Amino acid sequence: MNVINDQKDLGSRFRESIRSLRNRHIFALDALSMLITPFIALALRLDGSSRTVPFLDSLWRYTLSALVIRLVVYKLFGMYNRYWRYASVDDLTHIVAGVTVAAIFNVALCYVASRPSIDFFQLPRSLPFLDSMLTLFVAGGIRMAVRLEQQALIDRHAPDAKRT
Repeated sequence: MNVINDQKDLGSRFRESIRSLRNRHIFALDALSMLITPFIALALRLDGSSRTVPFLDSLWRYTLSALVIRLVVYKLFGMYNRYWRYASVDDLTHIVAGVTVAAIFNVALCYVASRPSIDFFQLPRSLPFLDSMLTLFVAGGIRMAVRLEQQALIDRHAPDAKRT
């Protein structure tokens, strides 16, 4: 019985933490996820993490440059100025547009930086695309989780209310 109460308490604490997310928290979650997704993308591309070792130096350079590009683009697209608990489809299009523009810059950077005369990145050419898809999933997922939890809270408090 005590385990069930602990699980309910854990679930309610998790929902409360999602509801209390502010844009500064979303910024930190974005930055953290953007540090992780390139490694996951490379592992997916190479069918395992053991094959990523020769690419680690280039991957760190790509990760840090992509992080800066994405955070600047997201800021310019207003992704840290919105009330995500009231997000709509229009807000989702802003997420997709921001991730797409950042992906274009990252692909261009990888193309230029992997030229033989520069040779700054030695990574698979598909990496920025895979990384951008993962970033879209994570960035959209974080923001839509806030929205879905807000809707669930409304539904719990007024289950018989008519929607307009």
